[in-house]
Amino acid sequence: MKMKVILAMLLCSYTLTSIVVAEEQPRIISVQGSATIATVPDAFSVTFVIEQKGESVSTLNQRVSQSTKDIIDLLRGMSVDEKNIQTMQIQLNPWYEGYQKERRQRSFVLKRTISVSHKQLDQYDALIDGVLQKGANRIEKFSFVVLNQQKLYQQALSAAMLDAERKALQLLQPIGAELGVVQSVNEHQGYSQPRGRMLMADAEGSSALPGVQSVNASVSVSFLIN
Repeated sequence: MKMKVILAMLLCSYTLTSIVVAEEQPRIISVQGSATIATVPDAFSVTFVIEQKGESVSTLNQRVSQSTKDIIDLLRGMSVDEKNIQTMQIQLNPWYEGYQKERRQRSFVLKRTISVSHKQLDQYDALIDGVLQKGANRIEKFSFVVLNQQKLYQQALSAAMLDAERKALQLLQPIGAELGVVQSVNEHQGYSQPRGRMLMADAEGSSALPGVQSVNASVSVSFLIN
């Protein structure tokens, strides 16, 4: 009889312990917040190619170097910030002529790319014409860009956190529960691809505008439920 009482007490104690443990498990709500900040591009970016073909590598290098110097001098004269001028490494490749068995190396091709970003949007045509006149052979790409995208992304990230909090509060309101402190935050890394949106030109302005680009941020947040 005494043994049965002891077993019953142990079983009761185990049951109460299990209940207490279950009640101590934190209640969590997890939501996803997102935000988008739209902005007008504040600069343009263009990549030029300087390319020379010939038999003497030394002569090709002199030509490309002189063209590079002339282009940089032009860009400085147009008040382009030097940190926004990137001169890539020179690429040297053999130049072949003929087909199959008749194919022979006849000369070399020396190439250098120069990437430029400039805040004066109305100077893009003069800048391109000037660089081409100073020795660049062609343009590889051109686009309107946002130079302070990192700052805008941080703003979007803060707005995404507030969006997550609003969603959690909205979900808890019908059941009368209170939102507690943040338990965890996961940032979904990376910028979204900027999306251009065409704008109609103002009657007194330019007939061509760079449009609007958007910077997106998204987070997953877990809150305690009080």
